[in-house]
Amino acid sequence: MEHTSLLGAYFVALRKFSDYSGRSARREFWGFVLVAAFLQLLSLLAVIVLAKSGLDNFFAGESLLIIPGIVAAFHIIPGAAVMTRRFHDLGLSGIMTVLFAGFGGVFSLISATRVLARFGVLGLAVLLLGTAIVMSFVSYPGTNRYGPPPRGVRNLLD
Repeated sequence: MEHTSLLGAYFVALRKFSDYSGRSARREFWGFVLVAAFLQLLSLLAVIVLAKSGLDNFFAGESLLIIPGIVAAFHIIPGAAVMTRRFHDLGLSGIMTVLFAGFGGVFSLISATRVLARFGVLGLAVLLLGTAIVMSFVSYPGTNRYGPPPRGVRNLLD
């Protein structure tokens, strides 16, 4: 594989933000997810620090929350692309990305309601756990209909 670190895998995924074809190895997917989650956490910590320092009065309180919103929005398209390529690596259709995102959106909306909040949060937790499990599966051995295996992934049939 041309990248060895998680940060390198993150930048590979960012460079291929508009590439929904081909395959991505587990390292590329998890490198992107972990670095993006770390950056999201840093943006939330920045909001807390700025709010505690009194800058929230200057920025009218909740407007500081735009910082994590921008970080999250920045990662949506590259995240969808790397997830689609990861599904391809497993021999599955990229439409699974749309299904996972759709269910995530439904559970997010449900968790925003007072009546069904517990169901929505539970649904999101199950969806995230399911995604983590599926994305951890071993690559489809050899060439599949989405192309050859990513570089650095051994062919288990050899």
